[in-house]
Amino acid sequence: MELLLLVWQTASVTFWVGRVPHFTNSCTRLENMRKPPAPLSSRRLDPSKKGSCPFAYPVDKEFTGVMTRLFPAVCVVLLICPAALAQNAVSPSAPAKPVAASTHSPEIGEFQAIEDKWSQAENKHDQFGLDLVLSPLLVNVAENGDVTTRNQQVAQAITNNDKLYFLGQKVIAVRMLGDVAVVSGTYLLRHHVDEKLVTDKGVFTHVYQRQRSGWMCVNAQRTLVSDNPASRNGREKDTKSSDASFHIPFLGRGDRDSQ
Repeated sequence: MELLLLVWQTASVTFWVGRVPHFTNSCTRLENMRKPPAPLSSRRLDPSKKGSCPFAYPVDKEFTGVMTRLFPAVCVVLLICPAALAQNAVSPSAPAKPVAASTHSPEIGEFQAIEDKWSQAENKHDQFGLDLVLSPLLVNVAENGDVTTRNQQVAQAITNNDKLYFLGQKVIAVRMLGDVAVVSGTYLLRHHVDEKLVTDKGVFTHVYQRQRSGWMCVNAQRTLVSDNPASRNGREKDTKSSDASFHIPFLGRGDRDSQ
């Protein structure tokens, strides 16, 4: 808008500056009218007029000069107006760039609080607490490859009879992708395997999506890092004895059973 105003002011100044000689020459022409008329040889005849007394008319050179000076300004205005309107038009929003949060960023504290709510809900077998953190679209991949949904995760937490069960999660990094956040960290899981208390340590990756109720996890994956023989033997037995190892929910086993 400021550019358009500047162009308009320039055009106005150019127009009125060009009109000054025109006004001056008009006054001079009025004075010349008092003088005797010039001979017909010095005047230009109008070919459109027919008759015995042709009418002579003078050429308005002042008006032609004004239009000549004003024409470049008009062209500049016509060329600049589309560019100014294009600048003021709403440009499409650029895609959000990934932003990695440092260890002291507010995102770390925000998602650490969410992870703490998740851990406390599992430790206390709190269904309502899990529903506030886990999205209905959750796909969870466990250490042994089992794929479960939110309802299955909630059912496992409610039916867990391990009184010494404990889950702790610590956020290490957060990467923001608009309304999606990728949270990476470490976890500590204490539970019983074959009546033995074991402690698993590993890393996790949780994908959160911003919703009206807040951030909710839509994808979770854990990877075991510690070399705990008791825990490893227990998972191997579960994998051999369980027919649901690495089973994706909602997909039948008809093809595998037919083999």
